[in-house]
Amino acid sequence: MPASYGGSSGGSGPTTSTLALLASLASTVTTSGHDVVGYARIDPDSVASLTLEANGRVVSGVTGTLVLYDLDAAAAVATLTWTETAVTRKTASVTVPGAAHNYELRLSKSGGAESDFAVVGGANLLVTWS
Repeated sequence: MPASYGGSSGGSGPTTSTLALLASLASTVTTSGHDVVGYARIDPDSVASLTLEANGRVVSGVTGTLVLYDLDAAAAVATLTWTETAVTRKTASVTVPGAAHNYELRLSKSGGAESDFAVVGGANLLVTWS
C-alpha cells in the first residue's frame, strides 16, 4: 500500500487519506479567465477512488468556481461552485486515470464588482487506496 499523507482511516480495509494539499488559501477578483492556484500529479497505482474537497465562499452576487483540470487529457475532471457568503465545504468525485496524469487547480469568479471576490481554502484530493 502507498504511504498515507495526512492520516488514514485505519483498520484492515481500504485506507482513505489526503494525498495533497492543492491550495491552502487562494482568492481571485479576475472576471475573465481563471487563476491557477495549484498543481498535482496522480499516479493511479493502488488508488480506488479520488475526491476533490475544498472550503470556499464568495461576496454576495458572485459565483466562485474551482476546477480540477487534467492537463494531459485537456479536460475538466471535477468542478466545485460556491454562491454561499459563509464558508462552505464542497466535494466532487474524480475519475481515477488509467495512467499517471498532471492536474491544475483553477479558480474563477463571475458576477459582482471588479473588487468582489471568491475565495477557497484547504483544497485537497482525498484518496482511497485499494
